[in-house]
Amino acid sequence: MTHDINKNRGGLARIVAFVREQNLLIILIALMIISTIASPVFFTVTNLMNLARQASYTGILSIGMTYVALTGGLDLSVGAVAAFGGVFLAYMFHYGLYSGYVVTLSPIFPTPVIVLITLLSGALFGAFNGVLIAKAKLAPFIVSLGTMVAARGMAYSLAGGRTIFGIGPSLEFLGSGYVGRFPVPVLIWLGTALLAQLVLRFTVYGRRIYAVGGDEESARLSGVNVDLYKISAYVISGALAALVGIMMAARLDQGEPRQAEGWELDAIAATVIGGTSLSGGRGAITGTVMACFVLATITNILNLVGVHPFPQQVAKGAIIIVGILMQGLAGRRSKKANM
Repeated sequence: MTHDINKNRGGLARIVAFVREQNLLIILIALMIISTIASPVFFTVTNLMNLARQASYTGILSIGMTYVALTGGLDLSVGAVAAFGGVFLAYMFHYGLYSGYVVTLSPIFPTPVIVLITLLSGALFGAFNGVLIAKAKLAPFIVSLGTMVAARGMAYSLAGGRTIFGIGPSLEFLGSGYVGRFPVPVLIWLGTALLAQLVLRFTVYGRRIYAVGGDEESARLSGVNVDLYKISAYVISGALAALVGIMMAARLDQGEPRQAEGWELDAIAATVIGGTSLSGGRGAITGTVMACFVLATITNILNLVGVHPFPQQVAKGAIIIVGILMQGLAGRRSKKANM
């Protein structure tokens, strides 16, 4: 009898553990079932590919945000850096002489060089954040908030407060292309996520990123250059934000300084809901990717049933708060288990 009770308890414990570990997958499946019932359009190939494409842009931002969060940081500037990247890209396709609509493209460099320079511009924003946070010991929230305002202002200044129209067909595939039935932005996102997860899991660099976020002082005493790893995380975040700007500019065929407003909140939400601790040292890219699909599914079904965008923002804010609360509860349970 006691054996049967223990066996049942063991089975229940395994089920509870599975639900805790795979909670996002369970939530995603439940959302898809509900969405299919609410709208027959949801489970069509066209809608699912659109959903994945919508998730891909904030998904790439979330990868950089996850790296930053693993070090115990935060990057509020990613949306503005993405906007700057798109404007800067379009700017260079017009010799940097933009003062209104320009019909003829006259790129100052070959397209691959323009793309590389744009990525470097995002990395420089990230390095600026990282140096001030790691070396000057300033709060990540304050530094990245300042960079967010500055980057958005630079985007508006570069574009003269307008939209820079036309970057030509050379990058069209990057923003609007397909490989089979899969949009190229989705493949870029998932490829970047796979590479980022492999780096975190199987390289010395990844282990040290976790070490810096888990216990900065212990990592420093172990010989880890804590400042360098913090800066590198922000550089990755900035470069990925610029990549998103490039992809959006390629899709829309324009550089738009208003682009990506509020996307930093989506990236933070995906990172938190995906299980990455904002205090550092705990999390994974796989959780972030799953959270991006969950958030995109929620947004998609709300759009399909005709919910106005403003209430959707309320829902996103509530999701962030719930995610942080769940993190706090998980952290307390972990501390009790280790005592």
